[in-house]
Amino acid sequence: VDIYRNPEFFHNSLVLSHLSISSIKDYASLPLTIYKLSQYYSPFSFLQKSIHSTQIEKFRGYVKQGILFSKQNETERLMTKDYYLWDDIREVPKLIENHYNKRQNDIDLLRDMVISSFYVKEVVLRDNLGSVIIGNGYPNSSLNHENYLDLQNGILYLRDFKTSSSLNYTDFKLKIFPDTMEWVKLYLDEMKKTLGGIYPKYLITKRDGTPYKYGKLSGYIKKLMKKYTGAIDFTINDFRHSVATFHR
Repeated sequence: VDIYRNPEFFHNSLVLSHLSISSIKDYASLPLTIYKLSQYYSPFSFLQKSIHSTQIEKFRGYVKQGILFSKQNETERLMTKDYYLWDDIREVPKLIENHYNKRQNDIDLLRDMVISSFYVKEVVLRDNLGSVIIGNGYPNSSLNHENYLDLQNGILYLRDFKTSSSLNYTDFKLKIFPDTMEWVKLYLDEMKKTLGGIYPKYLITKRDGTPYKYGKLSGYIKKLMKKYTGAIDFTINDFRHSVATFHR
């Protein structure tokens, strides 16, 4: 209750504690969340009656201020972070294709070609390719929270973003370039032969059809980039920073 009645004191205490701007924002948002939930949770219902709306607005102001500062800090971090030239990164699929031309129908090369095409040509920037389910046609209701590639129409539906709770399939979908889909079909056809005539459930899998656990595809991409370009510790974040710098 003291926190609600003295929002300035609470905020000043946070500032003097040398917390990061992001942490201060998070702490300031807690009273807002509790106040909002108090209307549904009877032991705290008195907050709705005893706390004036102007005090709540002060917390909202601190949170908005924190969000603004956090965005500014992130922009400054991106401006100074090391990055690769996006024009150089664009050459990676061509490097892999040159290897493939010498070793036709190699599953590992086809997998590498699919991954590099999605990250370079389609600019899919997070570690979500390891959990993409494949199928034909619009995703059914059972796949409501899954990443999904519609092979028939060449559309990728992504759900596991930071704001995934507010997204639905119609909000974030990517129309995949035809040449990328050709590599996908070549790769899946070879996987089908390896798996005894059935397609894997997921787009990117190991040779035995098992998917990569969440976050493990990042390690695979490090090895992929080192193998074809010599880059050490190239991560998915490097894709993000490099393309952001390029567009800026």
